[in-house]
Amino acid sequence: MSPLSVGDGNALSPLADYFVQNGYLHYISPDRLETYLDENQLITAYVKAVRSAVNVAKDSFWEDTLQMDDLDLISSGRKARIYVKDNPTEVKTIVRNGNAPYLPGSTVKGAFKTALLYGWLFQQDKRELKNLLRHISEFKGFDIEKQLDSLLNSRFNEKGVMPDFHHLRVSDSSLFSDSDVEVLMSKRLHLIKGTFDIPIAREAIVAPNKVFGIPVTLYPQFQHSSLQFLNKDGLKGMFKMINDFSLDHLGWLLDEVEASRQDIEKGTPGMYNPLFSWLDNLYKDVEKASDDECFIQLGAGKTYFANSIGLAIRNNDRRDFDKWRKILRLGKLEKEFYPVTISIDQERSAPLGWSMLKLG
Repeated sequence: MSPLSVGDGNALSPLADYFVQNGYLHYISPDRLETYLDENQLITAYVKAVRSAVNVAKDSFWEDTLQMDDLDLISSGRKARIYVKDNPTEVKTIVRNGNAPYLPGSTVKGAFKTALLYGWLFQQDKRELKNLLRHISEFKGFDIEKQLDSLLNSRFNEKGVMPDFHHLRVSDSSLFSDSDVEVLMSKRLHLIKGTFDIPIAREAIVAPNKVFGIPVTLYPQFQHSSLQFLNKDGLKGMFKMINDFSLDHLGWLLDEVEASRQDIEKGTPGMYNPLFSWLDNLYKDVEKASDDECFIQLGAGKTYFANSIGLAIRNNDRRDFDKWRKILRLGKLEKEFYPVTISIDQERSAPLGWSMLKLG
């Protein structure tokens, strides 16, 4: 539903891995580049050029610096549409099997766990959420992350992850083609200042009408009390809880964007209306979802509020949420745990990674 970018932790350099030409990013073949430099005795000149290009524009590096007239000589033959006005310093890459991109099953399973943790916090008269809040008020010092992990361990006996999840198996998706991949510029929209900055160029699967298969198998029986509903309702019960989580997540986003309307319209003219409309339409889609489909955000672009605990505390009691923010300001996780920005695809004015899963 919006560009999906599940990163592999690597990045492409315009000095070795790609060149941009006629609106496309062309992937460079390392073997062809090495052969070209060797045959033309340009290795020394290339090394010198790379060293001197650190702080300069790189959009014409190959043509101007190395005087290359035919860039096809170093091209691998693979290319991706690029929606970046200036040649970026680097491009974040997505996971691939060989050269074919795919959606890892572990990414989907992790998103499922996040949504179910959120639902678990609200079950049984919010017992677990109240217990969490009571212990969080006792957090001290700068090791908040360790304290939070320890607290979840005590509830789940499994390093802060939902129990019994060996019963849920998610395999990797079917492969996408290179034609489904684009290079886009994601930026952070600052909800208070209204500015649109911190640009990151990244590969993404951009195929809104693409149907792909991802095998999901649910084996009974869940033993933990908060997950036993899955023994009866199966994946449809899980999908309902995921949609409930996504509705609350989108509701928060809509509230924040609407509250920041004046700042956004002043700081980034033309951004507010398409962004709010996109979020609002998605919210309505989730509201109308059938029991065999769910909507969830995957991969890059999520903020902390796409996770469980902060959103659960906020939606329960704003006063408790203010206390939570103050506690987090004491530790190293302030920026990660309480962001004031959301990541947006600059070209489409939409958050990254929203997908719809449907039982086949």
